[in-house]
Amino acid sequence: MRGAYFVTSDSGMDVNVYVSKVNNIDNHAEKTLFEESGKTEGVFSIVAQNNGEYKVCFVNPSYRSSKTKRVTFAVHVGIRKKEHAKAEHITPLEGYVQEAHHALNDLVAEQAFIIKRTSRHMATQDSTEWRVAWYTVFESCIMLAVTLGQVFYVQRLINNRQWV
Repeated sequence: MRGAYFVTSDSGMDVNVYVSKVNNIDNHAEKTLFEESGKTEGVFSIVAQNNGEYKVCFVNPSYRSSKTKRVTFAVHVGIRKKEHAKAEHITPLEGYVQEAHHALNDLVAEQAFIIKRTSRHMATQDSTEWRVAWYTVFESCIMLAVTLGQVFYVQRLINNRQWV
């Protein structure tokens, strides 16, 4: 199983990621296979030893402050060639074709993930550009108002000045 994720939000973009194997006998017992804390993006790869249910959990460490986060992720589950058939049934050429097929599937999944991440980064950049532009307009208006205020104040001082 391979997966990748990235987090997008306004602030505090870190999450904790856990991948665990669920025990079929007792659904509450889990074995953690992958754990990563405080990351904004990452990739994981796990070789499953047994069939069964696996959980991918994303935990928001700042859940008490009611900050929402958006996590985009992609998970690809594949079967190794040894599980398709026995080694004597697969010629070396068929094995290479299967390996190329799995590698291409992984490449397509990773490309789709990168396209989603790039589009999200572009949206964030556009939003930031608009904020900066409006802040600059606001700041310019404030500077103009302060400058005009100073001009009128100095002009009033000069006109009302009593000469000794």
